[in-house]
Amino acid sequence: MTITHMLFGIEGRIRRSEYWACILASGGAFFVAILLVGFIANQVGELSDAMKVANGIFWLVVFGAYQWISICVQAKRCHDRDKSGWFQLIGFIPFIGGIWLLIELGFLDGTQGENRFGPSPKGISNVSDAFA
Repeated sequence: MTITHMLFGIEGRIRRSEYWACILASGGAFFVAILLVGFIANQVGELSDAMKVANGIFWLVVFGAYQWISICVQAKRCHDRDKSGWFQLIGFIPFIGGIWLLIELGFLDGTQGENRFGPSPKGISNVSDAFA
């Protein structure tokens, strides 16, 4: 799986380690962008109207990319758990939804062997191979 498909495609399955690597790397990049733009804005001082518009467009693109990457990576992780990518919507349930999603995608093992979303990312061909 290419890095482009990993970050921007919703098909396939990924392991927990790949999930955490993508989530932490994209979150770190977003945090660095916040610090960088804050530093630049602090150095420039008062922004012109054109700079304010450019800043708004920049943040729409950065935040949109961050959200899309999160959706794609979580969809592939849902697939590894043999759930539809739509399962992510459970995160909208107040209080429990985010915790449930964190446990399902971040801590529980994926389906052993092939499932309806493709082959195992661990290279396990069937359930009996998982315990060999």
